[in-house]
Amino acid sequence: MSNLRTTSPETEPLAAAQGVLMGQILNTIARVAVSDLSVRIVGENGTGKQWLARVIHAMSSRADREFVPLDCSTIAAGQFHRHVFGTETAGAAGREVRPGVLESAIGGTVYFDKFSVLPLESWKELVVAFERQHFRRVGGVEDVYFNVRAIEGLSVPVDESHLRTGAGGWSSVRLGQVGINLPPLRERRESIPYLVGGFITECNASGRSSIEGITPEALELCTLFDWPGNVRELRSAIESAALVCRKGWIDRDHVSPYLKNRSLDVPEALSQVQFGL
Repeated sequence: MSNLRTTSPETEPLAAAQGVLMGQILNTIARVAVSDLSVRIVGENGTGKQWLARVIHAMSSRADREFVPLDCSTIAAGQFHRHVFGTETAGAAGREVRPGVLESAIGGTVYFDKFSVLPLESWKELVVAFERQHFRRVGGVEDVYFNVRAIEGLSVPVDESHLRTGAGGWSSVRLGQVGINLPPLRERRESIPYLVGGFITECNASGRSSIEGITPEALELCTLFDWPGNVRELRSAIESAALVCRKGWIDRDHVSPYLKNRSLDVPEALSQVQFGL
C-alpha cells in the first residue's frame, strides 16, 4: 500500500462518501434530494448526520436558500416554542417579531439534530405544523405559513420511552418520511483513507500545517481502530497528528499518542485489506 496523498479541496466533499456502504447511501440521497420528502437520518453520535443533511440540502432545489441546523438538546425546558416558532410582542412602535428557526428557513431546510430528546408533545406540535404548513408565533395573533423541508437526526439507540408513549407510538410523531441509516465508522472502514485525506486537506487549508500525506503504517493504525466517536473522533485524531507533524508525512508515531491505551481488537481478516491507493 503506497503512501496516501491528500485530496484536493474540490474533491474532498465527495471523497468523504467513498466506500461501498457510503456509495449506496449517496445513491439513496441523490434520489431523495430531488424530491421534497422529509428525511430521518439515524446513526451514532459523530457519524456525520449533519454533513449528510447538508449534502441533501445542497443537492435539492432548495440549495440557494437557508440551511438551518437546530441542536434540540440545547433547548431549555419550556423554550421549544420560542426557538422553533418565534415570538411576537406588542410595543409602542407596533408588534416586535423575533423569528424562530422555521420562519428563518422558509424555502430552505431545517435540520433537527438529536430530535429524540424533545418531549413527545413537542414532537407532535412540530409534526402538526409541518402537516398544516403553518404555525403561530408565541404571542402572535395570526398564522405564519411556511414551506420548509425537515430533516431529523436521531442517535442510536433511540430513547425507547418515546416508542412506548402515546397512541400510535413512534410512527405517529416522526417527521422523516424517508429513513436513512448511517452506519458507524467501524462498519465502513473502507471510507477511512478517503476521510483521512480530506481531513489533512482541511488542516493544510487552515494554514496550521503543510502535510503531504500519511504513511501506510499510520493509515493502517487508523483503519484498525474502532473509533467509538466515529468520524468526529477520526477528524480530531488527524488534526492532532497534523499539528504535531507540521509538514511532510504523518507517520505512526504522530498517530499513536492519540490512540494510547486504546484497544485494537479487530478481526484478523481486516488486517489483510488493501486499499490500492
